[in-house]
Amino acid sequence: METTAARFVRIIPLFAVIVVILNSSSSALAQSPNWTKDDQSITHPTVEATLSALTKRRDLLTANIGDWVLARDVKKKIIWAFTKPALAAHPSVVRETVIVGPDGTTTAKIATLCEAIRADCELLMADYKKLISRMKTEKEKRIRKPKKVKTSKAGATKTEQEVALQLVDRFLAAIRVKQYREAYNLTAPVLKKSLPYDRYVGLQNRLFALGGGNPAYISTKVFWYRNPQNSPAGLYAVVEIVCTIPKKPYCKEIVTVYKPPNGRFTVLRQNRDFVDPATESNLRQENLGGNLNAQ
Repeated sequence: METTAARFVRIIPLFAVIVVILNSSSSALAQSPNWTKDDQSITHPTVEATLSALTKRRDLLTANIGDWVLARDVKKKIIWAFTKPALAAHPSVVRETVIVGPDGTTTAKIATLCEAIRADCELLMADYKKLISRMKTEKEKRIRKPKKVKTSKAGATKTEQEVALQLVDRFLAAIRVKQYREAYNLTAPVLKKSLPYDRYVGLQNRLFALGGGNPAYISTKVFWYRNPQNSPAGLYAVVEIVCTIPKKPYCKEIVTVYKPPNGRFTVLRQNRDFVDPATESNLRQENLGGNLNAQ
């Protein structure tokens, strides 16, 4: 018999651990000791009831990580973590709400519901901290070494890498839940000039329709370029994400972000390719390509 947790993951399409759940701002536990108990308990009386309620929501992003099933509310900065049977504290749920202060510091407020025996429940938060540690480690693995280019000996600094990838995370997460205005606000001024908001929304809706839904992200590669030839000076990050999508046999998302000297990162371009490069010459390519190309 299919469990509620299994239904939860099946009904709500899997969103890449890399892009969503591993967003470096998604867990204050992964960054700082600012961790307090939430004044509010889990809303529903049981773990099963909590799962059932979340299953009905279409705005949540989900992933399987080890012995946990995770769901994230991007807008409210909430993560629910449900145990699998392999953990002693099963069945349990941990809800983490991230609060961002005026100075940018983050605090995690934690609420838990454990239905195991007391001795096993006492292990819940230790297991959850291990999960957070694993998420942080896997997030760091996705940051590739800067690619060497002839035009510059300098690569991206660690801070530049983190800021650029956080921008990509926010951009794709906003698109996934159709917060198009939020995504549009993250794009470069030159892109906005060539692509008005109404056209941008139309293109995003077309991509959604062509693919039959949101992509599920599988793996990511990041390529760094500083001051490349024949382009404005600055730092470029090209993020290539292999994905799957309901109506197409192939999917690759490519997001390029750009930071001018003494400026900040913005999204310069987004492509979603539905054609395998090996057969590209024989098949039609459906992507945003030049439409979202700011250059």
